[in-house]
Amino acid sequence: MVEKVKIVLAVLLMAFLAMIMSQSAVASGEPIKIGVVTSRSGVFQEWGTEELRGLELGLEYATNGTNKVLGREIKLIVEDDTSKPDVGAQKAVKLLTEGKVDILTGAISSAVAMAIQAKVVEYKKPYIVSAASADQITGENFNRYTFRIGRSLRQGSLSGAKYIVDKMGKNIAILAADYAGGRSFVAAYKQDFIANGGKIVVELYAPLTTGDFTPYLQKIKASGANTLMVFVTGANFTTLLPKQIGEIGIYEKMKVATDFADITFFKSLGMAAVGMVGTCMYYYELFDNPLNKWLVEHHQKKFNAPPELWAGHSFATGIALIAAIKKAGSVETEALIKALEGLEFYGPKTTTEKIRIRPEDHQAMQGVPFVELVKVEGRDYPVPKLVFLPTAEQATPPITVPKK
Repeated sequence: MVEKVKIVLAVLLMAFLAMIMSQSAVASGEPIKIGVVTSRSGVFQEWGTEELRGLELGLEYATNGTNKVLGREIKLIVEDDTSKPDVGAQKAVKLLTEGKVDILTGAISSAVAMAIQAKVVEYKKPYIVSAASADQITGENFNRYTFRIGRSLRQGSLSGAKYIVDKMGKNIAILAADYAGGRSFVAAYKQDFIANGGKIVVELYAPLTTGDFTPYLQKIKASGANTLMVFVTGANFTTLLPKQIGEIGIYEKMKVATDFADITFFKSLGMAAVGMVGTCMYYYELFDNPLNKWLVEHHQKKFNAPPELWAGHSFATGIALIAAIKKAGSVETEALIKALEGLEFYGPKTTTEKIRIRPEDHQAMQGVPFVELVKVEGRDYPVPKLVFLPTAEQATPPITVPKK
């Protein structure tokens, strides 16, 4: 009995000391530390830059340029995951232990994000994913510390698969990158292609480092498919693959759809790609609302370029982080989890429908824009034009969190 009382007293004392330390940090104006693990090198380097820039601007917007919340300065500590899962996990641990960060965010690669997920359970710190899209993150790999502001791949397939089957053709070939994100992409789209009457005639995966896509494209060309669905990611998939699609004559043989990437990708496609359709997470000219106008103006001013693909989701992540911290009144883990579950906020895609974080799986509910590439005078690349933007309800994926 005496031992039990000692244990209870020890637990209460630890909780009391933690509260005092937290109050002391607030009173002293100690910075709120946000750890960012993203690609500063490797196959996702350019997209890591986009992610970081969008996050910086999201925090700036949400704090009215003060870079402070709850009277405390926000400090970003950035680590390079080199686009590799094991490195990403190591850098996350470094931020949690040596960096003493209050919150983690980042990771372009879904494989990296899932490696980090395992670490935040151990260290009990919130992890906010803005870019990585694999369904497993808010599905079978779900944990209470991980939240995703960006879209899931299933939200993309629910937004676009029916249109592709109905308007482009039912016999579909799929080519994707051979990593967690690519295989999750295929799994998502296959479900919705088949549900809408489509048939998968060939399904191929190429390593992220592939330099010659000819063998894959020849199989696709000979498959009898009338539609090719491509998942693009990383340097080679966004530069070499589009060029080789044109060279081998795929455009003349079948219609091509994809999940569009950034301006580099549009330039790689060339004008032969005019008429292509697909989902597009973000393109700076798609959305006419005050929030997106602010992002475009300030990104151009600060970085001498328009915001790119991942900047949209990471901008929204910055907004969500500040909203959650304000709602929680602190950066204490349990308070932040409670604040993030059910949190509603606006992002740059629309200011008529709020994004809401679903409490059951921590996925932000949102539709994914569906676009068509068009020719625009004065542009040296085909420009995405909005065909439709589904509502969050229209793109609501099933909850796939494992039952306890």
